[in-house]
Parts: sequence; structure tokens; C-alpha cells
Amino acid sequence: MQGKRQLGLALGLVAVAVPRPGNGGMYGSVDLDRAFAAYRRMGSPSERIETFKNEQEAQQGSLRSQIVAAREELVTQEAVLSDEKKKNKEEQLRALLLEMRALEKEQERKLALLQKELVDEILSGVNALGKSGGYTHILDKKAVLYGPDYRDVTDEVVRELVAREGNTDG
Repeated sequence: MQGKRQLGLALGLVAVAVPRPGNGGMYGSVDLDRAFAAYRRMGSPSERIETFKNEQEAQQGSLRSQIVAAREELVTQEAVLSDEKKKNKEEQLRALLLEMRALEKEQERKLALLQKELVDEILSGVNALGKSGGYTHILDKKAVLYGPDYRDVTDEVVRELVAREGNTDG
């Protein structure tokens, strides 16, 4: 989702600066939601994002269980533990919490990279189609409020991306 918003924002900003059609330019629009949904291939960034999210949930779930167990152990044994053992348990719990924070930050960084890769791939398909098709501008369909001279080129963008991968089941 964030990747789609980033791409929409990038193309939306371009839309603000685009001159009006009619100067002999060829204008196209892309339905980015449809392009993202249609662009499914083995090993694609979107599939890697889903796989990553599933792995992330598993890692966090495991670590969360360890944190809960460490807290419960500390609370239930607090009265019978020596000060030194209590301090060790507290340090173990703090270490687990720090590990969780570090894991979350690393996962956010990796997810942002995967999303950027997906956005970059879609944009490269748009750029390739723009050049090969003689378009002067291709905008996000959501940014085109009115424009009889705009042609929806979403299917061509998806075909371009699929062709790059040699995948015919786009």
C-alpha cells in the first residue's frame, strides 16, 4: 500500500506540472491499482513483499512470546528471587525488548526497499511504454479528472512488465 501511495504521489506531482493537452502531445493514463493487481509473476516484488510480511509476523510472534514468558516469569518469581537474579531477569527482559525494537526497525527498512523495488519496476514499465508508444505524458488515472485526449494504457504497461520477465500468464 505504501508503495502504491508513493507511486501515486510521484505521478500526482507530475500531473500538476503537466501542460494541457492539445499541443500535439500524446497523453496516457495508468490505473495503478489495476497495474499492481495484474502484475503477478514468480519472484516479483509484490510476492516478495507478501512473503516478507509473513516471515516478519512469524519472527515477531516468536519474540513476543519470549517477552511475555520473561515478564510472567519475572512477576511470578519476583518475591522469591534474590536481588541479583531479579536484576538478571530484568536485564534479559530489556534485552528482548531491545531486540524486538531492532527487529521492527530492520523489517521496516527491508519492507521500504521491497516496496521501492516494486514502484521502480512499475515506473520502468510506464517509462518504456511512454518512449516506445510515443507518449509525451503518462499520468496516474486518479490524477486525470477530465481529459478526453487521455488514453488508458494500463494493459500495455502490464504487458510490458510481463514481457520483460518472459511470463505469458500476466
